[in-house]
Amino acid sequence: MKPKTLIALAYGLAFSCAVQAAPLVLYGHDRGLGERSPLTGTPNADAARDDFLDLVNDAVTEDFEGFREYAGYLTGLSLDFGALGTSTLQSTDQNQSMWVDAVTPGTTNTKGRYALSGAKYLQVSSSHFQLNFSQPVSAFGFYGIDIGDFSGRFTLEVSRPNGVSTAYSLDDTYRSPGGGVLYWGLIDVKNPFSSIRFGNSNSGTDWFGFDDVTIANAKPQLVSEPGALGLLAVGVAVLGFVRRRKVA
Repeated sequence: MKPKTLIALAYGLAFSCAVQAAPLVLYGHDRGLGERSPLTGTPNADAARDDFLDLVNDAVTEDFEGFREYAGYLTGLSLDFGALGTSTLQSTDQNQSMWVDAVTPGTTNTKGRYALSGAKYLQVSSSHFQLNFSQPVSAFGFYGIDIGDFSGRFTLEVSRPNGVSTAYSLDDTYRSPGGGVLYWGLIDVKNPFSSIRFGNSNSGTDWFGFDDVTIANAKPQLVSEPGALGLLAVGVAVLGFVRRRKVA
């Protein structure tokens, strides 16, 4: 085996170990064309969605088509993900601006929001709203539509049953053109999560949409954690062997 091949193998093994230990975020964003022009294609968002689905099993998606229009206003929504449990989606501020909206496919609501599948989507303008899972999940993803065009900064806070939380910010959506579409997915095999809190810094002004919300089971790791440490040791040893051959 050539030294370059050995080096590539060693780095590959080490990288494999590192990836499995940390949460994995899948993200793609397609910038919009304006308030009245839905995107006819979303390659960046779709690529992130496809990568997410490739890494999970038993995916269940809520597309909001089964809800009546305006469902969720003041009351929130209960989502059924089958064997993966149920979830409650609730605004957590006094604004309570969250409900299922509907538009004719191929159009927007004239303000940049539209469905990614079917005719219905969730429309939100609350400063905070939260998705609580009835049992911890290891994979979650969603499409976001028209986020950030009116100077709203969009954030997510992912909480685990042990009380530990992680914050994420989608900074590239800030002041982006209306009608843009993103996909954001999170996979965490080691530390499944119990809730996700969404934040909007410009509530009441910057409205946005959600569609095709998915939860799933992350695919089993290729190796167990002790095995990963073993592979890391092998990678280090291979690098040492290659360096010694070069010196000789």
